[in-house]
Amino acid sequence: MSSMDKKMIVRQFADLLPTMKRLPFITDDEMLELYGAEVLETVAKLDKFGREQELCENCRDRCCALVKCELYLLEFGQCPVFELRPPICRLHYCHKFFPQDDTDLKELSDVFFDGLLLSQSRGDQRVDLFDSPPLARCAPGFIQSVMPVIEAVKEKQVTPGEAIEKIRQQAEKFRMLQL
Repeated sequence: MSSMDKKMIVRQFADLLPTMKRLPFITDDEMLELYGAEVLETVAKLDKFGREQELCENCRDRCCALVKCELYLLEFGQCPVFELRPPICRLHYCHKFFPQDDTDLKELSDVFFDGLLLSQSRGDQRVDLFDSPPLARCAPGFIQSVMPVIEAVKEKQVTPGEAIEKIRQQAEKFRMLQL
């Protein structure tokens, strides 16, 4: 990513952010539109490295738990809204990724934060939606609707697979209400 034009990506982000209506949840296509192919290629490269090294799967720190994501539950084995996870979840890589290529990680961080700073300077209040998880601040109705499902998994009243499907449905419903 070192040859990437970060200023251009940041401007693209700030120009397109006002058109994003379904945040904090975002699809791969919306990420591509917002950040561009170079950023997503770098994310794919880092994700591949993480899978090959089993960095997230074998992690004891559990970034999701540390940031108090309401959707995190060890029984799920993955994020229940993985295909719609917020941008910060898609662009965050912990210190365990640094041996791979810290230039990529630094540039992803720069693009993410510089884009938010430029958007904020333009008065775009959607930047607050990027400071999640936890999700309750920006999607309280969604969190309220899924907490009983998560509690049901904890109490073994529903399987993790059933809960993941219900949570995904609620996330899609939440996105539709944002239009």
